Amino acid sequence: MSDFLEELETFFENFHSNKMEKEEEQIQKLERYVEKMEHEKKMHDIEKSEEAFGKYEMNDPFGK
Repeated sequence: MSDFLEELETFFENFHSNKMEKEEEQIQKLERYVEKMEHEKKMHDIEKSEEAFGKYEMNDPFGK
C-alpha cells in the first residue's frame, strides 16, 4: 500500500510541476505579446507625431 501512495504522490507532484511550467510558459508568451504591442504602439505614435510635425512645417504660419 505504501508503494501505491508513493507512486500517487509522485504522480501528483509531477502533474503539479507540469501544470506550473505550462502556466509559466503562458505568462511568458503574454508578456512578450504585451511588449510587442507596446512597441508597435510606440512606433505608431512616433509615426503620427512625425506626420503632424511635417504638416505643421508645411503650413508654418510664420513662414520660416
